[in-house]
Amino acid sequence: METTNHNIERKAPEDAYILSYDNPYSQELIRKLNERFMGTEATFPLFEEGEVYGGDMVRRAGIETILATDPNLKNLHIKPITPLDSELLLQERRLPKGGYFYESLGLILYDTSGINSKEARALYKNLGENLESLDITNSILRDRLLIVRPGLEKDPTMPYGIKFVVIPGLTKVYSPDVLNYDGEHSFEYGLDQGLPHVEGLDIGNRTICLPTKESKIGLNVLSKKHNLELDVTEVISNDKLVNLYNSITLAKYK
Repeated sequence: METTNHNIERKAPEDAYILSYDNPYSQELIRKLNERFMGTEATFPLFEEGEVYGGDMVRRAGIETILATDPNLKNLHIKPITPLDSELLLQERRLPKGGYFYESLGLILYDTSGINSKEARALYKNLGENLESLDITNSILRDRLLIVRPGLEKDPTMPYGIKFVVIPGLTKVYSPDVLNYDGEHSFEYGLDQGLPHVEGLDIGNRTICLPTKESKIGLNVLSKKHNLELDVTEVISNDKLVNLYNSITLAKYK
């Protein structure tokens, strides 16, 4: 399995903030998102002010796609934070609102035959087609995977009118060991790409909720809940249903 070097120094991004309609570029960002993904579940209502709510994983991946591919917005160097950034910012007490809000942070690909199987199979195929861009070997695709910063493409054959895809040079794939565990565990911080190292399980006052052995698993969502729990048991439909008040944390990356 791909492992993470515990000794690599990690730095959280500066000036993290929650996406708001008041941000100077937000109106353009959401308008372009809605134009590109019209007729799908990836669009937002367009208001003049206030926080942008409803940032489930589908919409978050749409935001990633627009920020990474639109020539004007790409030059801002603004991106949604990664799961690891979220944990580092929380550790440094710089996560907005102290971290006490819902946020969908990444995808967990357990297998392609369980829940969300159509989206899972399409994503698995796309990962295999982008091994060089992802800097991984085909063997890692046999593991349980954390997909960070996936993008979107329109696909009318899919349940939500979209499919998750690799954004070359941006999307990353990891296989944290904790994904081979099940049930609930305490932990302190998730410093293995946003998930806890296995040696840090059952230590700390936060909780990570992993699927039970009896769960039907497939393509899941990694979420941080309002009480600072991490949850990898949600599926896309529940993520959209439950997380109507999901926020999206952005930061500028040099």
